[in-house]
Amino acid sequence: MTNAGSVDSGLAHFGLGMCHLRGKGVEKDAKKAIEWFKKSAEAGNRNALFNLGVCYSQGLGTEVDRAVAFDYFQQAAELGDSKAMLQVGVCFISGSGVEASEASAAEMFEKAAVLGESVAQYNIGVCYGKGRGVEKDLETAAKWYEKSAEQGDAMGQFRLALCFATGKGVEKDAKRAAKLYEASAAQDHGGALFNLGVCYAQGDGVEKDPVKAVEFYRRAAAAGVAQAQHNLALCILTGSGAEKDPTEALHWYLLAADQGDAKAQFAAGVCFEIGQGTEKDGARAYKLYKTAARLGNVKAMVALGLCYQKGTGTEKNVDLARQCFTEAASRDSQRGMYHLGQNLILSGNEEEGVPWLKKAAELGFGDANEALKRLERKKEKEAEKAARDKQRADRDESIDPFNTTDAP
Repeated sequence: MTNAGSVDSGLAHFGLGMCHLRGKGVEKDAKKAIEWFKKSAEAGNRNALFNLGVCYSQGLGTEVDRAVAFDYFQQAAELGDSKAMLQVGVCFISGSGVEASEASAAEMFEKAAVLGESVAQYNIGVCYGKGRGVEKDLETAAKWYEKSAEQGDAMGQFRLALCFATGKGVEKDAKRAAKLYEASAAQDHGGALFNLGVCYAQGDGVEKDPVKAVEFYRRAAAAGVAQAQHNLALCILTGSGAEKDPTEALHWYLLAADQGDAKAQFAAGVCFEIGQGTEKDGARAYKLYKTAARLGNVKAMVALGLCYQKGTGTEKNVDLARQCFTEAASRDSQRGMYHLGQNLILSGNEEEGVPWLKKAAELGFGDANEALKRLERKKEKEAEKAARDKQRADRDESIDPFNTTDAP
């Protein structure tokens, strides 16, 4: 048991530690801060224990030692410190300084959440939402997100907005989702900025407004959200809510492409192939299509196949083209089916090619229907020619060149 004197000295030592850590009234010195925190911790000060955990986890005034950091966080948590409970949960979820345990993480997050720690409320919401360490329960997840959101936590607001947007754990409510996105976006949450842009672009929960959509896309794009960079580029390219500018559009496509956004990689590839916002560059288009195709973008698979078929940015290779079209067709791409059919027919395999054209046509792909009509007309003309040739041959065979008898 700690007596009043030790508590007072613990507080004093903690205060001195904070002064040295922040450089308030004394020279900033993290090593001295640790010394004072340790003296305070000996007196049972949980704030000192928590701050020692921070110092050892971040390498402030000492070498990083995650195991020691975890031990200090745990001691502070046992004394009822909610922030320490949160950190213990983070250590368990990531395996930092302790063996990873989702169940232990969820337990600590919930303890901190009950004490009102907003980030812990968000974290335990994620645990319930994904079934990590606890049984999956979307309604309970939404309740915790709501508690976090009520405290102004941007992540909590964003997650709760997603719940209302999708109807997961709560009744679907597009207007409430938009309001929550707006609250989170006001704190510059990238995902909320992007989703709010989508709301304005589609008129989902708010009145449709392409200009506002671009405004939020631009803010999210500036924050590095790849999807926002892609959508902003599309708006600028088409003049939806923004002045048309193919060059700026390509700039945003490339930023998103560099982050691994396959849709942006494909779109940038198109720009380079046709010379939109830049000089034509078949080789660069080919590379972008190839990268996007590897990430599973079906449109890029077809475009890559056409590069191989036409020799755009690479050597012609009908077999590689067919592989690309086959992969796209296997993913229900009507355009992939069409080009696979055409590729097979041009390679002399009409028997396998025609069924792909028919499948694409049945799904509503107009070019496939036209190709089938052309094939039918070609066959009709070939049949007519064959019939004429046969008639001519039959007629020639019926004339006897050696019969010189006069007719009676």
